[in-house]
Amino acid sequence: MIPLAYLNSSFITTDPTPFRRVTVLMPRSNNAQNIPTPPSDPTTNPSTNGNGHDFFATPTIQPQSYALPVTQENGLTCLACRTYHVSGRCPVKLAGLEYCNLCGMAHYGQARICPHIQSETQVRTMLEALRYSTEPEHLVETAKRYLRGLKGHLVQLKKQKEAKEHAAREAEAAVAFQAARAPVWKVPTASWMGPGAGAGGGGAQ
Repeated sequence: MIPLAYLNSSFITTDPTPFRRVTVLMPRSNNAQNIPTPPSDPTTNPSTNGNGHDFFATPTIQPQSYALPVTQENGLTCLACRTYHVSGRCPVKLAGLEYCNLCGMAHYGQARICPHIQSETQVRTMLEALRYSTEPEHLVETAKRYLRGLKGHLVQLKKQKEAKEHAAREAEAAVAFQAARAPVWKVPTASWMGPGAGAGGGGAQ
């Protein structure tokens, strides 16, 4: 049991810590003062091993994209971009739809998709309308040059299509002519004379 005198002497001789007023300053933001943050020294940072490796840093894994290989099973020849790619990965999907002031419809503008410039009759009508245009001369000449080239391209495509159809008809006619000239070989069939028929062809007496 501790004597009461010892407890009293210890409490009496121990002076309390004097109170001191302390002003706490909040740290200023480096972004507000445009002060760049100095790089940390790996030799003075206690969380590193001296070589710059932080033991407590959370590893960051960058996302990686793996391209799907195009094979005969998952690929196809696209009619829109005319390339061979995976289904659903057409680069034409990245292009936005454009409102056409010529035909009044929304379609892709990277190719000659407008139905007005795919018709030779429409192109000729536009060339005729440019003769009465009141726009600047250099714009009219540029439009005429483009439409003339487009008309020539359409005429060439029409001639190629007619030539292919003519060649297909000639090939079909040649096959039919060869089939008509081929000789038809008939297999001889044995006639049945009936019972009792002799060599002389006599019947029953």
